[in-house]
Amino acid sequence: MDPPNAGWRSLLPPGLALGFFLVLWLPSLSPHYGFYSDELYYLACADRPALGYVDQPPLFVWLLRLHRGLLGDSQLALRAFPAAAGALTAFLAGWMARRMGGGLFAQLLATLAVAVSGQLLLMFSFFTVNTTAILLWTVASWILLELCRSRDPRLWLPLGAVLGLALLNKHTAVVPVAGVAVATLLTPLRRDLATRWPWLGALAGGAWFFLVSPRGLRFRALGWLFATGLVLAIIGGSMLPYRIAGVFPAAFAAGAVLLESIRRTDVGTVRRIWNTWTLPAFMLLIGVASATYVMPILPPEQLARHPLNDPIGKRGSYRSEIGRNEIPYHLGNRTHWKAFVTEIEGVVAGLSPEQRREAIILADYFGHAGALEHYAAERLPPVYSPMTGYFLWGPPEGAPQTVVSIGIDGEYVRAHFERPEVVATFRCAFCPPVVNELPIYLTGPPKRSFAELWPEIGALDDRRKRMLRAQQAEAQRRETSAAQRTP
Repeated sequence: MDPPNAGWRSLLPPGLALGFFLVLWLPSLSPHYGFYSDELYYLACADRPALGYVDQPPLFVWLLRLHRGLLGDSQLALRAFPAAAGALTAFLAGWMARRMGGGLFAQLLATLAVAVSGQLLLMFSFFTVNTTAILLWTVASWILLELCRSRDPRLWLPLGAVLGLALLNKHTAVVPVAGVAVATLLTPLRRDLATRWPWLGALAGGAWFFLVSPRGLRFRALGWLFATGLVLAIIGGSMLPYRIAGVFPAAFAAGAVLLESIRRTDVGTVRRIWNTWTLPAFMLLIGVASATYVMPILPPEQLARHPLNDPIGKRGSYRSEIGRNEIPYHLGNRTHWKAFVTEIEGVVAGLSPEQRREAIILADYFGHAGALEHYAAERLPPVYSPMTGYFLWGPPEGAPQTVVSIGIDGEYVRAHFERPEVVATFRCAFCPPVVNELPIYLTGPPKRSFAELWPEIGALDDRRKRMLRAQQAEAQRRETSAAQRTP
C-alpha cells in the first residue's frame, strides 16, 4: 500500500515539477541566445514532411510540425514543449519513487535529482529529438514498474506502444527495447511470454536498489534495463551520457527510495535533520552551478569566465584541434545565427537584379542552411546544402548562374566554379571556431552541372575539416595581401 501524504504535502512533488518547467522555459527569453543549429535543421525537416529522414525516424519531426502549427515557431513557443517534457519527466521520477514504496522525502529527492541533473537540464533546454527520447524512455520505465507491481499482463500493450513510438522517434531506442527484452528473460516477467500479451505489445511497437537491495527485488526488471543500456553504450564505443539518459529518472527514483530507507534508520534529532536537509541543499547548489553553465542564462561575456568553463577541452579532442570555444559549444552555437543571416543578406543585396534572379545559396552546414531558410527565406535565393537531409533535397534545379558559397572547401570552389571571389568573411565573438572567420564566395555557374557535382560535394572531407581549411586559406590570403601592401 502506498504511504499516505497528508494535505498540501502531496502537492510538493508536482509543484517542484512545475517549478522545473519554469526553470527550463523562461531562459528562452534571453536576448543573448537564439536557436541551436539542430533546431533550425529540424524546422527545415518540418517544412518537408516525410515518412523518414536520412538521420532520424519521422515521429519527432511530425510532433514539431504539429507543435509549430498550434503555437507558432517563435523561440519561446518552441521551447515550451521540451520544458513540459522535462517537467513531466521530473514528475514521473517522483511518482516512480512513490510506487516503489517511497515516502514524500524519496519523491522530492527523485524529482529534484532530475531537476538538477546537468545532462537533463541541457537536453530539455531546447527542441531536440533527445527531448522526446528521454520522455518516452521514462514513460516506458514507469509502465514496466507498474507491470512488476501488478503483474497485469495487459500492461504489455501500452509498454509495447510506447517502445514503438520511441523507435519511431530515434534509432537509439533499440537500447530500451533490448533492455526490456533482457529484463523479461532474467526476471519472473519471462512467465508472461507464455501468454499473448507480451507478443501483442511487441506488435504495438540506482542499479543497487534494483539488483541488490531486497526492497527492489520485484522491480529488478528496471535494474536490468539500466544495466543493459549502460553495457550497450560501452560496447557501442560512445559514452555520451545523453545516449542512455532516458534510464536516469528510474534510477534516480530507486536511489531516492534507498536513501530514504537509510534515513529512516537514523536515531537522534540532529542526525535526522542533517540527513533531511544536507543532501537536497547540496543537490540544489550543484543544480544552480550546472544550470548557469549549460543553459542560456548568463550573458556570453560572463559565461566565458564561469569556473566550469574549459575553452580548450581535452588534448586530442576536436575542440583542441580546431581551436578555442570561448563558451560551451551548445551555447556558442546559439549566439550568431541572426548576424550570419544579416551578413548573407548584405551579399545578396549587392547582386544585380539579373544575378539575383538566377542565383542560389550553397551552404555546407545544415545550421547555416536552416538559419537562412528560417529567418529570411522570402528575401533570399533558394538555399541548398549537401549535409544530412539537405543532400536529398538537392541538387539545385535548373542552371544557376550565380552561387553564394558558404563553407564549401575553397580549393574545390576555385576548381569547379567560374569566377570565384571572396566577397565577405563572417566573424562572431562567441560562436564555435568552425563557423568563425568563415569566407563567403561569390561565383559564376559550376563548370559542370550540379547534378554531376552533387555527389562529389556531398562526399567531400568532413565538414569541420573543410571549414578549418577555408578559414586557414582566408587567413593566408589576408597575410599575403598585407605583405604585398607593405613597402
